[in-house]
Amino acid sequence: MLFRSNEFWNHSFYIKKVLVKQILKLPELIAVLSSAQKKPCGGIGLGEKVKVFPNTVELDKFCHIKNYRTDFDIPHDYVVVLFIAAIFYKEKGVMELLEAIPLVTKKHEKVLFIFVGGGKEEDSMVRFCQKQKIENYVRFTGHLSSDNVISLLLSSDIFAFPTYYSEGLPLVILEAMAAGLSVISTPVRAIPEVIENEKNGFLIKPRDHIALAEKITLLIENEDLRKRIGHRNIEKIGEKYDLKIVAKIFEQSYQEILFGNKTHETDYSKL
Repeated sequence: MLFRSNEFWNHSFYIKKVLVKQILKLPELIAVLSSAQKKPCGGIGLGEKVKVFPNTVELDKFCHIKNYRTDFDIPHDYVVVLFIAAIFYKEKGVMELLEAIPLVTKKHEKVLFIFVGGGKEEDSMVRFCQKQKIENYVRFTGHLSSDNVISLLLSSDIFAFPTYYSEGLPLVILEAMAAGLSVISTPVRAIPEVIENEKNGFLIKPRDHIALAEKITLLIENEDLRKRIGHRNIEKIGEKYDLKIVAKIFEQSYQEILFGNKTHETDYSKL
């Protein structure tokens, strides 16, 4: 059973909570996406039933050597800052990223900010770019196929995701890590479980476009730092978030439920 514990529980009435407790006694295993989601489960008596099974990526899909910049008409000497979201909500930090662009481009002109996705905020985002006269530094691609998203990730340098939305464990951050990108995000929900500040990326306060601009500028000016962070991210995905790794943990958990085999017990949350 997959359970989004904290969101559901915190917004439930007493009677619903009683019913949920009874229902949650039925499954042998409750799967959550992160330790942040697991933590509230202890307070409602779920105990050892709850295990963390995070979002995953297929690392093999990101092992291409080809540079796709020509396909996307991206200059090879530009630093590419990428943002991806299915829908452009303000809570995803899209306006903060746009507000950071004039601060970055005062120092660096060979930089391109690419926004993948769409939604109701896109019109206001375009108007902001026009008002700030930063259109030449920004590109909106609309929605792309999964293959094109991977190709664009592999053609980029920095992934900026300054969200303050109620995120779980954003798959797009894992994909950016698998592509070897430096990641700038916020300490929202499960993101700090994946991005350790100043180790394999940067975490800034939500709604802080100045700090965002500073970190983007730092990475633009330090190619070696980008490469070191990117290498760490690929390693971390391979160790903890690759589909093959998590699939084995799922298989082991099913075997324990079906056959009571606990000789090889692995608690993913402790990896």
